Amino acid sequence: MLKLLILFFSSSVFATLDSSFLRLPASASGFYPTKIYNVLYYGAIPDNSTVNTNAINQAIEDANFYGGGFVLFPPGVYYTGSILLKSNVYLYLENGASIQASNNVTDYPYDWDLWDVIHAENVANCGIIGEGLNSIVSGPMW
Repeated sequence: MLKLLILFFSSSVFATLDSSFLRLPASASGFYPTKIYNVLYYGAIPDNSTVNTNAINQAIEDANFYGGGFVLFPPGVYYTGSILLKSNVYLYLENGASIQASNNVTDYPYDWDLWDVIHAENVANCGIIGEGLNSIVSGPMW
């Protein structure tokens, strides 16, 4: 089956960082992300009830595809299932932003050993940073 994905970007979907945004040291490979992908522009709704899995993963996918960047989570509670972190992508949680794991088993479609909320495997130059870093809340274990 052939899939065709057409993306239409406005200039507000991603922006170039200036040096005052983050002080993240370059990796050993010299990589330093320079673009921001705001999950709100991908349709995420930080209301602690809307499942934002697709919006978050699409922002990560675009950041990875276009060479890397920061996936920005403005303040709010982002209810989500499985998030697949990719190379050259950093999740940046602003102060007041948190990620809440879904309690619905169908929101975790990946065949991983554990029901991970955020999963990364065979990746480089990635991470979770920001002032909301301590606000990742797990859901119930089934």
